[in-house]
Amino acid sequence: MKTIKNIRIYRAIFPVLCALTMLFVLSCQKDYFARDTADDDVPLSQMEPPVVKTLATTNISQVAAQSGGEVLQHGGGKIRSAGIVWAENPAPTIGDFRNGNGFTKGEYRSALTKLTHSTTYYVRSYATNDKGTAYGEEFSFTTPTPLSPVVTLEAVKDAAVVRLGGRVTDHLDAVVERGICWTLTGVPTIEGDKLTSNASLDEAEYFVDVPLSSLDITKTYRIRAYTISNGGISYGETVFFNGTRQLVTDNDGNAYTEVRIGDQIWMGENFQSRKYRNGDLIAGLLDLTPEYLDAYGRLYSANAAIDARNLAPEGWRVPTLEDWQKLAAFVGQDGGQLKSTSLWNAPNTGATNSKGFTAVGGGFSAYGSGPIEIGAVGFWWTKTLSANDPSLQFRFALINNGTNIIEVPQGDRNFFQMSVRLIKE
Repeated sequence: MKTIKNIRIYRAIFPVLCALTMLFVLSCQKDYFARDTADDDVPLSQMEPPVVKTLATTNISQVAAQSGGEVLQHGGGKIRSAGIVWAENPAPTIGDFRNGNGFTKGEYRSALTKLTHSTTYYVRSYATNDKGTAYGEEFSFTTPTPLSPVVTLEAVKDAAVVRLGGRVTDHLDAVVERGICWTLTGVPTIEGDKLTSNASLDEAEYFVDVPLSSLDITKTYRIRAYTISNGGISYGETVFFNGTRQLVTDNDGNAYTEVRIGDQIWMGENFQSRKYRNGDLIAGLLDLTPEYLDAYGRLYSANAAIDARNLAPEGWRVPTLEDWQKLAAFVGQDGGQLKSTSLWNAPNTGATNSKGFTAVGGGFSAYGSGPIEIGAVGFWWTKTLSANDPSLQFRFALINNGTNIIEVPQGDRNFFQMSVRLIKE
């Protein structure tokens, strides 16, 4: 009876013992796959691919970045290689760019190199054992846009040099050199003629003085600002410069620069002569200080702008409504490309002066007042009267807190005095 009882007990507990044994085996196998060491003698049939996670991408520059990963499970086999892969398309593999680290316990970091600026990349970690290669989560990032130097042109009044400059619009901390380069033909690069700025690299704006004696004043030069940074060489937009620009004088002996914008040539400063082309004095001019005249030019009545004796010197004229409209269209209605970066009140929204027009906020005079709204607005007469109402004369305006180029038919035109900017015939 005792033997039969024992057999019954054994039969009752046998399934339980089998289940516990199976759980123990599976637990050991799972732990074996997950542990941080593995043997080469594990049968391939018992291996699984590794499990790996991707770490965040950091230290992103125009040409490099850093990422990494962590092997979470070995899959029962020894890790032969681990690292990161990247490409410009999603789901990069070890057939794309990669940086492998071999096997390292814990997290690992790897560098992404030879990147291109302004480009989106996809990156993920990988780990390889004898069973195969597995990948972690995919992340994407975009390398920064290069520096954007902007050319400005500023006349130096002694006519011995021309001052050329630029402005770095982003990533100022990455700049190691900057300056101006120029050529007569083709595209200007630093492989040709150039001058390096000695200005502090902490300042956004910089200038170089080019002696006119080193230029052929009968020819037109192509000029670009440049910067050199850890992202390589970056250039600004090409602008044109003529060596004779310093020699333009008005009927009163004042000197002006020329600025080529598209197929138009404008004077680079507001006009300030007291005389018509025939030598007659212009009536009704305000008595302005030398400081104001040097910065903003003179203010003229609407009648002076259209007087038959001609305000402009030989070869020049007061612009028409169509001239201003063409200029506005060329810059895409962006007055910031025309506004000087100085001589405006804050915030001087969008001012880059990238076209070298150097529009300043000279204000205006109304009903016999002195200049008002200096630094806030700039008004410029055209010679065009309204076809619907000849008492209205068109003017253009720029403001300190916007970039719109504003076209206005001015009423009471004979009671206002405004700036004039001449255009070449």
